[in-house]
Amino acid sequence: MQDLQTWTEQWQSFIGGNTAPCQSWQSAVDDINTFITNLMEWYESLLAQKTAHYRQEFEDLETEFLAAYQDSVNAANAQTAAINAQFQAIQNQFNALLARRR
Repeated sequence: MQDLQTWTEQWQSFIGGNTAPCQSWQSAVDDINTFITNLMEWYESLLAQKTAHYRQEFEDLETEFLAAYQDSVNAANAQTAAINAQFQAIQNQFNALLARRR
């Protein structure tokens, strides 16, 4: 971004009449090519950084979701086992009562 600021300052200085126009078009083209190359490198670096950040955020959310899902499955399984044990206890009590009556 420093290149953009420098270029903008030089342009403003030129527009204000404080500098002479470029005498070599090739030098101007080289400056523009350098600026564009630096801008593209900055953009690609920023894109890679943000992409890596968002991928990591997604992976973290996925990990948290899977852990919460597994916790809920475990809780449901434990609750189902407890309820089934209660039903079995009731069944055993009925069976004991029926066995006494015979």
